[in-house]
Amino acid sequence: MSTVLERFKKVELIDLADKLGLSVSTSNTKPTLVLKILDHLESLDGPVDVHEFPELQLYYEALAEVDDDNVASDSSLDDEEVEDELDIKNDLADSKSKADLPSTSPAALWFSNLKFVNKATNSPYYFRFHEFIEDVQWTTQEWNESLQDYLSTLHTVKQLVLAVEFFFFAKSLVQFDWYRFPSPDFVSFYPSQLDFILSISFWFAFAHVIPSIVSYYFNFVRHELFAIEFDPLVYHLTKALISLQFLYNSPSIKKELELLLTSNYSFSQLVSHGYNVGLFTWKFQLGHLPLIANVAAVVVALYVLA
Repeated sequence: MSTVLERFKKVELIDLADKLGLSVSTSNTKPTLVLKILDHLESLDGPVDVHEFPELQLYYEALAEVDDDNVASDSSLDDEEVEDELDIKNDLADSKSKADLPSTSPAALWFSNLKFVNKATNSPYYFRFHEFIEDVQWTTQEWNESLQDYLSTLHTVKQLVLAVEFFFFAKSLVQFDWYRFPSPDFVSFYPSQLDFILSISFWFAFAHVIPSIVSYYFNFVRHELFAIEFDPLVYHLTKALISLQFLYNSPSIKKELELLLTSNYSFSQLVSHGYNVGLFTWKFQLGHLPLIANVAAVVVALYVLA
């Protein structure tokens, strides 16, 4: 009866699971939600009230049709089982006659007389290579489904965008001299350790903290999907707008010159320097990457939440 539930949208499945008292989240894929709901309905002693759950009326109607078809096919299955038993007996008789063939017979060349016996238990030994192949097949399928479930969520899209941005942002700020390893000097920060910390703080603030705060308070899906604390559409849209704004901004060279001429600079000057260094690194290392990646993430969020 999964075909009936598969017609539902993901939002409708999450709403139905909440009404049934199931613990689900938006990270669950649509097939996972269908399986959870089916397992719950099959574990119940009887059908639920269709007046309270009108969306399940088609499910129970399809279930009743399947039960009628099963009753009608039971009689034909009994006849088939009798025929299968006769076929098995005939196959056993044929194999016995083939085993009695003389060793000089040409037909005997198609059969092996080798007998594998476990000496410790004096019991026949069987090669179960087909079971090994089946285990590999099912294990690979489980891994593939797990990977598919992980990659098919908005949270994963968010993590991938952050990981790609951080890699291209930080790769020019850290340099490794492997000839000096394991000495601590094999790691050097450009242009200085302070500028490295300020640049990373700048990226983390504008690439994650500020969009998270905006998407937490401007959460337009929390009324339908209670498990979503941060609106993914608002999150990536905020990042795209920030990236677009940075493309038209430039670091303040005047403030940087004033900072170089000052021996004791204030906290506000330090913040201004951190902003200029971070903006310079953002513009020349990331370029249009954050804008393109987050616009694509907005499209994905629209597709999933629609």
